[in-house]
Amino acid sequence: MDPDGVWVMARGDGEFRRAGGRWVHGPDAGAWREFPVPGARDVTRDELHGHRILDPRLDATLDTHYWQLHGDVLHIRLRDAQQFSELSWARTPYRQRHPTLGTLCAFSAEQWERRRLAVIGMRAPELVRTDLRGTLAVAGLDERAAARDARSAAGYRRALVRRGATQFRLSHRTLAEAAGVSRGRHRRLSGPCAAWFGRGHSHRQARERLNQARDARAAAVQEARRRRLSLGQIALCLGVSRSRVQQLARS
Repeated sequence: MDPDGVWVMARGDGEFRRAGGRWVHGPDAGAWREFPVPGARDVTRDELHGHRILDPRLDATLDTHYWQLHGDVLHIRLRDAQQFSELSWARTPYRQRHPTLGTLCAFSAEQWERRRLAVIGMRAPELVRTDLRGTLAVAGLDERAAARDARSAAGYRRALVRRGATQFRLSHRTLAEAAGVSRGRHRRLSGPCAAWFGRGHSHRQARERLNQARDARAAAVQEARRRRLSLGQIALCLGVSRSRVQQLARS
């Protein structure tokens, strides 16, 4: 992962994965696991490294940053092939010394052509550490995770109250006391909101986390608007439509 928001599969862990032509958070992403990565864009070898290739005839004073192309043979610096795992295939035994570039690995330019457009990673707003885009994307993902947990807690409470009422023949009073709510409230909300044996507290915690996540997201959106980020940029970071951003900005 680089400061400019690039993540490369060959250098990464299980934090992201590509599935069905899109990027999702992998098993190491914790609460964001399987969530789509907002604003993710494919990155190829050519995008990351193609700019290094220069024809030496065009510049007699090659900087050590660049590679050399001689006809159909491409020379890549050994240090680059060793540093970047997505270039590990370039660590050929055919090497030569260059007074400026150091040790070079030589292979046919056709090999590069076959590999240069392969997707090796992604760019995503949440990976940007230099401005507000990363903060926006993280706030949006945290809100989604909190909303999922709140839905899960509500569903669990529904199942528990049904079980308490049918299997254990618990009264409305008992269920209401276990949920920490009044009998009247339990009767009104027994389907979607009742809890059994203290599960109401966990649901309230989930709702509190959701409200906190929504507040954090709203603050991030307001700050982004204050810094004059466009609706399109904010929508990309949050993974929502522009009209949704307008609603969030007004809320």
